[in-house]
Amino acid sequence: LMAEKTANNRVDMLVKGGQVTLTAEGSMGRSQEILDVEQSGPESEMLLAFNSRFLTEALGPLEEAEVKFSGSANPAVFTPVGGGDYLAMAVPLRTQ
Repeated sequence: LMAEKTANNRVDMLVKGGQVTLTAEGSMGRSQEILDVEQSGPESEMLLAFNSRFLTEALGPLEEAEVKFSGSANPAVFTPVGGGDYLAMAVPLRTQ
């Protein structure tokens, strides 16, 4: 997924039906990726937006990440798959 580090670009995440659709826009165009995810909880659909720089910093040290969302207004928690000592959080942007 493309996102410029120098700008305050946002990355939109739509979690729905066991998939997350990641979308980012920048001066070089628009990029979209669809990934399969394990989805559980009361919300069948969540739309979140994050500052691309914060996502890059949270995911940077991880080869594979587990990301937990507990609602569109709550922080996302990033941990390594299989456990480990690393933990990062990112607060979603308000979109409405």
